[in-house]
Amino acid sequence: VSEAWEAAQRLLELARQMEDAARALKEAALKGSKEDFLAAAKRAGQLALDLIRAAEAAAALEKDPVKKKMIL
Repeated sequence: VSEAWEAAQRLLELARQMEDAARALKEAALKGSKEDFLAAAKRAGQLALDLIRAAEAAAALEKDPVKKKMIL
């Protein structure tokens, strides 16, 4: 149970970070330099990959097939 809880917490934290990164990417696209945009895009891309990996790890711990599908 604690592993599943930790995995869920990791997903939530990464989702918050992804939201911030998406907001920063939008700002960089609208008002930033090319370098700002590229840095924000790289950060958002890396967070997206981290979020996918975390979701796959959380899903692997889930026994219930419905919950597993929801996580994925």
